[in-house]
Amino acid sequence: DALISAMKTGDPLTQVSAMEALANLGAEKAREPIRKFTKGGYEFPRKNAIISLARLNKDSHTLEKFLRDDEPVFSANAAYVMVEMSDDFAYEALLKALKERDALVRINIINALYKTRDKRALDLLIYALEDPNYGIREKAAWTLACIGDERAKEPLEKLAGSADEASGITARIACAVLDNKVGKLNSYLTDKDWWYRMLAAEGMGLTGDARCVKPLIGALSDENVYVRLSVIEALGRIGDIRAKEHLDMITDAPYAKHAKIASAVIDKNIQTLANYLKDKNPLVIQAAARGLGSLKDKRAIEPLIDSLQEGDYNVRRSVEDALVEATGISLGGDREKWRKWREKNRGK
Repeated sequence: DALISAMKTGDPLTQVSAMEALANLGAEKAREPIRKFTKGGYEFPRKNAIISLARLNKDSHTLEKFLRDDEPVFSANAAYVMVEMSDDFAYEALLKALKERDALVRINIINALYKTRDKRALDLLIYALEDPNYGIREKAAWTLACIGDERAKEPLEKLAGSADEASGITARIACAVLDNKVGKLNSYLTDKDWWYRMLAAEGMGLTGDARCVKPLIGALSDENVYVRLSVIEALGRIGDIRAKEHLDMITDAPYAKHAKIASAVIDKNIQTLANYLKDKNPLVIQAAARGLGSLKDKRAIEPLIDSLQEGDYNVRRSVEDALVEATGISLGGDREKWRKWREKNRGK
């Protein structure tokens, strides 16, 4: 009801945010209030209302038309929704768009695939490894590393052997993640380019290999903020007690809260992580959610469900992904569905 009321404000951004949240909830009573925005007025709320209705109706055909929209914001929104819907027509339409559309549309699709990191999109991501745009190839390669499916190894190795520097290096790091080659990852952890140092740190966290702890501890003093944050999270994810004293010594912003989260992951301190789900900083909330998910502990389920549907898209997605990792099932972003599932399975 609060979200429906928010659509009555005169602010288009508030209206659109409310529509998207209601569509994410699958709220049936929101159909008519949203439909009113499709009949005229400003383009921004009108088109987003059509996309939100298509999401509620699981209407991939309408969304496919928006992939061709001249305005990037609508094309991107449609791409995200289609990736999340993951029906056969949606994936066929996305593959067709990857083959035929301009670079901006393809970038929107690959960004959506990166955020969802769904194994069902494996074929789309492998196809994108041969995209003419190096940025798309690079993001597709790293998304495949994050998914961790062995079927991606051969196409990644092909890209890794290419002469192209940017996407080729990312593919080599991705291959090192899939093959658990700690030495190779360590060599990139000291690369002159901060981007590859960051990927190497994240990749070490993905391997979960205790051999990565020592080089990661050494990288805690990296000059780049994104590298240091990735190093901190990787140490938490690996969960080796040797990292704890180093993490506990970090007191400077913006690293202190992330270090406390990583330390709590090592300690399996569910309550501390749950407390950080209430933080005002979206990046802190996302880190706490990922930490809770990585523990695969049934005690993490309740606080994750309670924080579901809060915050922006990236926060909501992080909480949803954490619930999938913690439980092994996917129920989307509907808090009530998760609560019913939890009640049914309480004590198991």
